[in-house]
Amino acid sequence: MAKRNSISSLNKKEKIPQLSPKELLQEKNEQLERTKKELLEMMKDLNEEKRQVEERTIELEKANKDLREFAYIAAHDIKAPLINLAVLADMINSESIIGESNKTIYGKLKKSIQRLHKTVFSLNDIIAFKRTLND
Repeated sequence: MAKRNSISSLNKKEKIPQLSPKELLQEKNEQLERTKKELLEMMKDLNEEKRQVEERTIELEKANKDLREFAYIAAHDIKAPLINLAVLADMINSESIIGESNKTIYGKLKKSIQRLHKTVFSLNDIIAFKRTLND
């Protein structure tokens, strides 16, 4: 019973203002306007971020294209000296080499040239294949 009396006394002491329908509508309209302004600001921010992402994407695509071109040119430029080195090594036949240690070194040289040849040509093939995929 004490609670009921305290609640009813609160209602009597504090008058909660009752808004007219017109005032309530005006308050809701103001809230909507504030929300609209906030949403417009958020859209503006999102559009700016989208523009920045698009710019960065263009920059990255250009950088990737430049890297692909560089890799292709580098692989191509390495092929000619490598072929020349292989031909020169072939011109020195193993029988003209005197000494067992020199023959061992010559064998290692030939193997290294063959591995490098295989690597460079494989790299060139991969780059050419990627170019066909990107074009």
